[in-house]
Amino acid sequence: MSFDDERIASVRALISALRLAGVRAVDLRAHVDDALEVSDPVSGDMQIRTGMRVRPSGVDYRIMADASFPYGSLHATLVAAFELEAKTSVGEPSALRAFGTEVAAMTLYPYLRQTLADLAQRVGAEFVLPFVERGQISFEDGQLDGAEAADIAD
Repeated sequence: MSFDDERIASVRALISALRLAGVRAVDLRAHVDDALEVSDPVSGDMQIRTGMRVRPSGVDYRIMADASFPYGSLHATLVAAFELEAKTSVGEPSALRAFGTEVAAMTLYPYLRQTLADLAQRVGAEFVLPFVERGQISFEDGQLDGAEAADIAD
């Protein structure tokens, strides 16, 4: 079995073993320069960091986004909690990282998009999130309980 086949098999096993228990925001911040007129939607630079925490009953995947644009900044930290369906072990760290990259990142990104759009709107701005391809947000190199950074620029 090749590395890719093993990776796919480990992610599929975790898809069967874990269920999404919920997504929650744990840190939200927005800042705009109130001296500027804001009218057009803007794109900006965004840095995304990831982390995960293994619990006896499941695993939490964290995504932290810092977006900056000419007249302000946004920050959001979201956590997706996955619970074990049965009394089994959570899995190997490499399998958990692969699951994070293939499943948790794509689960969290729509929530992140909506959260940043809502934050921007609440401070009188409009922010357009850049397109993200599968695998661009990765948990692969991260430490358990750690955070890794990935730049996503417009």
